Amino acid sequence: MALITFLLVLLAPVAFMVAIILALVKYMSSGPDSPYRAVGLNNNLNQFLVYDASFVPEEFLDFAREFYQEYRDCIQYKDMEKLRTMVSGALYTQLETQIDEFRRKGQTLHTGRIKYGDVIITGWRHERNRDVLPVSMKAEYCEFTTDDVTGEVVSGDKAVPEILELTLEFARASYTRSVDFLEKSR
Repeated sequence: MALITFLLVLLAPVAFMVAIILALVKYMSSGPDSPYRAVGLNNNLNQFLVYDASFVPEEFLDFAREFYQEYRDCIQYKDMEKLRTMVSGALYTQLETQIDEFRRKGQTLHTGRIKYGDVIITGWRHERNRDVLPVSMKAEYCEFTTDDVTGEVVSGDKAVPEILELTLEFARASYTRSVDFLEKSR
């Protein structure tokens, strides 16, 4: 009994400190599915939420995933028209050039089985009268190129997934509120 009392007295402060540390960690992170979990103290996303109170990070991150899927689909179907108003003129021209190269070679780039990992907003900034929201994205997918005539895989692999880590930057005119976008899309 004396040994148990001795151990309790000895370990109680350690257990207390562990409990405090765990509570702080839980308080500082919003959980594994939260878009805020990788947003650090140097990030001013909370300021952005004050600036645009109608902004919903979860909806925006859903939009980012959908955009990336649409982007990959447009490349596969060799038609960037759906994204014309969503990407810069320079990016649109670059993508059209890449698609023209696939057309010239008689090939199609496929992306299959996209599985998203972390998708997080990494900050925001004002830049040339625009609000810019960078989104870091991790995805696992199979990418392969086929011959348009034979259907044979000429590069990549249908079965072996690749890991992709990228940052997409989304921009809108400064002082535009998220509600404005929602009202326009109705």
